[in-house]
Amino acid sequence: MHVAGLIDPAIREGYRKRGSDPEKLIDTCIEMDNAIIEGHPGVTFAMHICRGNNQSKFYAAGDYEPIARIFERTKFNRFLLEYDSERAGGFEPLRFMPRGKLVVLGLVTTKSADLETVDLLRARID
Repeated sequence: MHVAGLIDPAIREGYRKRGSDPEKLIDTCIEMDNAIIEGHPGVTFAMHICRGNNQSKFYAAGDYEPIARIFERTKFNRFLLEYDSERAGGFEPLRFMPRGKLVVLGLVTTKSADLETVDLLRARID
């Protein structure tokens, strides 16, 4: 299951039309990830959520709100989150991030060879 697809309203609707409940799929992802992580004590696990970037190909859009419970319920120690474009939404879903988990905000894009200016990166954070 590609968790990024569960943030996108159109992809979520596609799951519904095919008879799957996106909310149950998120819970299944959490259960499977935790089962794997629990079997490896002492290992640091991180989750990267990407909306697509293979040769700048688009996959999904939407903020993290629909899947925010993964922050609280999974045993991942770190989250590498894409925030380099409008399609990622705002920082509001981070309110669900428990203390003690490390979050890396992916503010610098890999979708273009052009470097962002400091002012643009500050504006993205604001």
